[in-house]
Amino acid sequence: MWANVYGRHPRRGKEGEFLLHEDAHTHHDLAQGVLNGLQEIIRLVGASIKDIDYIIHGTTIGTNAIVEGNGARVGLITTAGF
Repeated sequence: MWANVYGRHPRRGKEGEFLLHEDAHTHHDLAQGVLNGLQEIIRLVGASIKDIDYIIHGTTIGTNAIVEGNGARVGLITTAGF
């Protein structure tokens, strides 16, 4: 499991400089992987947390569980007419 964090430094280059941090060591705590990535991106650009305008978070945990077939067993029980 990976935590990938992308950052863009708007004042570097025409479109801004894009940065990537990949953290493969936080499969037990995905939030920590995101925090590690944010800290590394902030360190790379010499900024502080106050300089971040916004954060977008996405995950593929559900998709991975379906594709790999290792999610929890679930069922759906309904009444007639549902």
